[in-house]
Amino acid sequence: MITLGRVSNAVRFTFRWVPWVITGASLAYRRLPDKSQNEIREVAKEPRKWGEGLEKAWDASRIGAEHFQKTSGTLANILIGRRVSRKERIQARDDLAALSIVVPPLRVFMIPGSQILLGIMARVTPWRLVPDAWIPLNALKKIREEEAPSLDHESTQVRRMLGR
Repeated sequence: MITLGRVSNAVRFTFRWVPWVITGASLAYRRLPDKSQNEIREVAKEPRKWGEGLEKAWDASRIGAEHFQKTSGTLANILIGRRVSRKERIQARDDLAALSIVVPPLRVFMIPGSQILLGIMARVTPWRLVPDAWIPLNALKKIREEEAPSLDHESTQVRRMLGR
């Protein structure tokens, strides 16, 4: 009797939430640009086009990763105080602006003249997450081996910097 109750509850739950999921998906679909809607229709008509879509997305993400490799080298040089040419700073800004499609907080780099913010970006970059092959400096590679400072320590430093 207990298992029948669980089964019936599961069935009721499913029938209750399926319409909400479908309407949510259709609402999200309607909010997409026309180009994306057309791509979804094409994939629905011919599922083999999924493979082509995945290949396109993979190529785009690989290109973005290669750009961020150069950008992380520029940020590393800024972080340790090496001179970085204006051309390299502008290229890093453009790469971060392109990456902002995936990471919304980086949209600040779409503003003209935002290359002056690269110093801040270099300080807040989570170097532990950047692959070793992309980091040109051994000094920054050693950061990975050290223990991560606690959030309490970081928050006290921020409060001290803000004067609170």
